[in-house]
Order: sequence, then structure tokens, then C-alpha cells
Amino acid sequence: MKLREKITVVFLFINLFSYDGTSHWDYSLGGGARSLPIGLSVFSEVGHNLLLWGEKIDNENEYNYGYLRPSLQLSTSGLVTKPGVFLDVFPISFFGLTLGSAYSWRFTKLDTIDCSSAHCGGGLQRTILKTKLLLGYEAFFLAVIQKLEFLFPMLKDRGFADESSTLVGQKGYDRVWFQEYVLGYTLSEKYKVGMIFDFSKMLHSQNRSDQKLLFMNRAFTNWSLVGGAGLYQSSTQLQAFTGFILMEWQLSPSYALD
Repeated sequence: MKLREKITVVFLFINLFSYDGTSHWDYSLGGGARSLPIGLSVFSEVGHNLLLWGEKIDNENEYNYGYLRPSLQLSTSGLVTKPGVFLDVFPISFFGLTLGSAYSWRFTKLDTIDCSSAHCGGGLQRTILKTKLLLGYEAFFLAVIQKLEFLFPMLKDRGFADESSTLVGQKGYDRVWFQEYVLGYTLSEKYKVGMIFDFSKMLHSQNRSDQKLLFMNRAFTNWSLVGGAGLYQSSTQLQAFTGFILMEWQLSPSYALD
């Protein structure tokens, strides 16, 4: 199924399950940058939240509800543009599954990969399966994300680079397994601090990467700013310093827990 057809299915799904009083549209915009691997992008997202049970209470830490959320996403750096369609299935607000599909148009090179031996450009189709678990105790919180992506490059004569994981996959097809663990502490309604541990691995080529970061999150009325720094390394990059900054503006928030 082509991406355009998948977008059509998402909108049909929205129209079929848009119940009065139990559905809600969300919109967000944002942008971010990182120093290693070098990257800069802006993104937008629109989703439709469908309450399955319970009640979503605004501005409170109430978690006794479940929801579905089909969404459309678009990100671009100018040299890499990636639209995608997704479906979040959360039987309870703090644990759920995401199914998705995205396609990247790439006209770039990656600073941590030798693009003469692996394709850094060309199209890249991905199918995404992700789980997310959120836990909290008093001011402490933990997020556990596991993601498996099936990657299909359009150029198949040699290995390819994946701009998201910054790893090299084997020619023709590969799968990347991504793990993220976020352990944090809520200082106040406006400030959160913590640690991020990311691990990625190509399951066929065996390329891998990891990063360990400290971060701070500053929340404003309808937007947030996150910055952090730490260490990054991969099969093609020795361990080195990296930093990032991310800003997101929520015009209308989703049912997802922060």
C-alpha cells in the first residue's frame, strides 16, 4: 500500500470513529537541532484523539482512560523530507502501541557515515512498530520506548544509511531496533530534569549506536523547550560529545501523557 493510500485510510478511520463528545483534534509544530550527528529539522503533526473509555481531565495527572489516535506527521530539513501516517492504540493512557509508515526523500550526506560505500540519498520506506510505557512515583518518572522499523531503500545495489538511527543497513533491506529509556525528576510545574539512554542496532548489518544524555525541560503555557548534552558513539563514529535542543508548540494538545 502506497503512502497516499495509507493517508486515505487514516482519514476514513477518523470519519468512521468520530464520536460526538469523545473525540478531539490536536495540532503541534516544532523544530530541533543536534551537534553529532549533525542535524536540523522542523516538524508538524495533526492527530485525532478518540476516547475509548474513562475521561480525559485537562491540566490534571489523571490516567484512567484509553484512546485511539490516528495522526499525520511531516518533518523536513530541506535536504530530507519525511511524511508519515500513524495509529496509536493505548488501552490505558500510560501504555500502548503505535503502528506507522513513513517515506523519506533524501538529498544529503551524513557526517558519521561514508556515503561513498553506502547510499545516503534516495528514497527510504519504513514500517514502524513501537511500544511506550510511562511510569511515575511522586516526582520521579520513567519512560520506556521500544521500536522496530522495517527499512526498504529504493537504491538496492549496496548498503544504505538510515538518517534516523544514523546506522548503515545491508543492501536491499534491513531492520533497526531502537530502545530509549528516560529517567527524570519533576522539579516544578515548569521544570523537569533527567537522563536519556538511547540504543539502536541494525539487525542484519549489526551496526549499532548509543548515546547517554542529561536534559532539562522547560514548559511554558502551550509550548516547551528541551535541551541536553552527553556522549554519542556508533559503529562508524568514535565516542564524542553531542548536544541537542528541541522546541515544540502545541496549538491543541493530544490525549497522550507528557
